[in-house]
Amino acid sequence: NVMAVNLRGPFLMARQFASCCVPQDNPAIVNISSIEAFSGNPDHTAYMTSKAGINGLTVSLAIDLGPRGVRVNAIAPGWINTEMNEGYMARVPDRATAERQLRSLHPLGRTGSPSDIGDVAVWLASDQSRFVTGQVIRVEGGRMAKLSLPAAFDA
Repeated sequence: NVMAVNLRGPFLMARQFASCCVPQDNPAIVNISSIEAFSGNPDHTAYMTSKAGINGLTVSLAIDLGPRGVRVNAIAPGWINTEMNEGYMARVPDRATAERQLRSLHPLGRTGSPSDIGDVAVWLASDQSRFVTGQVIRVEGGRMAKLSLPAAFDA
C-alpha cells in the first residue's frame, strides 16, 4: 500500500498531467519525497524505498517531459509538524524532551511547519523557477547538514 500511494500514485498523476498539459502554460509537476530517501530509520524500508523512487521518478520525468516544456521537481521534507508526525509524538513517553531533542537536531533550532513546504511548492510551480527541473530540494532546516553524536558526548 505504501508503494501504491507514495510511488505509483505520483507516476499515474504525472502521466495523466503530461497527456493534457499545454507548454505555453509553463507546466510544472512538484512531487513530495522525504529526507528518508537519503538517510532513514529502522523499520521504514517501504517508506524509504518509495521516497527514493520518487527521486528517481522526478529526474526521469524531468528528462522525458522537458522537451515538452514540463518542469518536474520534488521536495524532500524533514520533520514537519503534521498529523503523521503527531502520531509518532503521541507514543513518546516524555514529549517535552523529545521535542527539545528534535529541535536540537536542526541548525535552525526548530522543526518545520506545513507552510515551509507549501511555500517551496508554490515557488517550484511558479514561473519564478522556470529554469529549475530535475531537482530534489531538501526542506529540512539543515537537519541533514548536521551530524549527530551520542548523548554521552554532550557532557
